[in-house]
Amino acid sequence: MDRGVLARWTAACSVGYSASGMGLEFKLTDRELPASPAFIHFLARKLGRGRPAQSEGWVDQRSERLLALAEEDSQAEAAAAADAVMAEPAGRERVARAYGLLCAFIIGDTAHLTDLRSRFHFVNVIGIPRTGGTYLTAEIYRALATIKEIEDALIVSLDLPGGTFFMPLFVKLADELVLDAALEQQITDQLRREYTPRHVPDRIVQVPAIPVTLTGKKMEVPVRRILLGTPADEAANRNAMADPDALDFYVSYAATQRDYPAG
Repeated sequence: MDRGVLARWTAACSVGYSASGMGLEFKLTDRELPASPAFIHFLARKLGRGRPAQSEGWVDQRSERLLALAEEDSQAEAAAAADAVMAEPAGRERVARAYGLLCAFIIGDTAHLTDLRSRFHFVNVIGIPRTGGTYLTAEIYRALATIKEIEDALIVSLDLPGGTFFMPLFVKLADELVLDAALEQQITDQLRREYTPRHVPDRIVQVPAIPVTLTGKKMEVPVRRILLGTPADEAANRNAMADPDALDFYVSYAATQRDYPAG
């Protein structure tokens, strides 16, 4: 946000969040951390003061669709939207609340966070990073659960040199089925239809088993480490696995694959 917009925003909303802990006082306002144009547009639409949401526009965290506007256009629209948001008491309150929550996370304000937790339920999941957003493994598994041919699945994202990613999907099929082009297309179509094209894996690989712990948790992190070159015995404790041999395929795949540059 340019300095002129920032000055108007701060003048209209002279609120910040202050907290003390361990003898220190901490205060955070938008002067230290300006709000993003996407956040401003979101608040303006919530208050009925912004432009209508377009199909290509920023919608929510689940879709990860970002503003298609050029950066300068987005900044210009944010300037007008900021004034509209700060003209509303509800807008000022929501801005202050957003900064207050961030500040609470930074300093560990347990009272603030306990109140938040009492009103919302949080689920910890392993994220799938892709260029432009973060996608949850839970979403992908939920979409795959509707495909009867898939007995189980595991997906990971590999961070590669140059800031790129490779995201393979490993599937264990039911009843001795074989992965063919038709089933691959069904899988990609399902993920694209339920979520976004960026949920579609770079490669789908049929596997004899999905590695899980003794408690049934999918072992995404050990598999990711193996695919990036970590020896299996360092990546996972086989004694804590339901099937210790389930990692063997991934070790072999990592050693022979040509899908991504080996580390």
